[in-house]
Amino acid sequence: QKQIEQVVVLGCGMDTRYFRLNLTSEANLKWFEIDLPVVIHARSRLLGLYQPGKHERRIPICADLADADWGSLLAAQGFNPEQPTTWVLEGLLMYLEPSVVDRLANDLSRLSAVGSAIVASSVDTESLTAARESSSRLQQSWRWGVDDPAAYFQERLGTDWSVTAAYMGQVGSYPLGANYEVWRPEDVLKWRRKGKTFYTVAKKRKV
Repeated sequence: QKQIEQVVVLGCGMDTRYFRLNLTSEANLKWFEIDLPVVIHARSRLLGLYQPGKHERRIPICADLADADWGSLLAAQGFNPEQPTTWVLEGLLMYLEPSVVDRLANDLSRLSAVGSAIVASSVDTESLTAARESSSRLQQSWRWGVDDPAAYFQERLGTDWSVTAAYMGQVGSYPLGANYEVWRPEDVLKWRRKGKTFYTVAKKRKV
């Protein structure tokens, strides 16, 4: 969207969306990437091998989202809460404690101007239980799941947000059906684990 001049990727990991979307030429765009210091440092080393040169609009930030002060670190790097922002939370929320997710949702609402959007992935409680009982140490560390993410985010964000959610394989067109013309329901059923993975889109509007 042309009016979006800020993107914040929370728990960015090794995400390369900035480069894949060829955003290096977007003069007015600020792209913030937030993760733990160990991740940001490893990320910087790895991306430096394949993306030489300066990308001044891509701003890495070392922060722990469990720390209530992460928003201040973001602001110190030039984030403007008066401008519309796209927030990306992909593969993140299941690793956070429920209380942290609650506070994070409240923070996103507070830091978002009208015209902002949130894109988030999450898992349901069946997925959470299966993950904790799995042999994967990574999945055993999952902490949060919700069966109705649209209702959850609507309550946390407030009435000035419109929220939709869909699960992987659900028939429909984005954002009402998160299949992206890639995941057919019959394909998903062949391999999917117990439970559902949701994609939620929330947009802040004038009221």
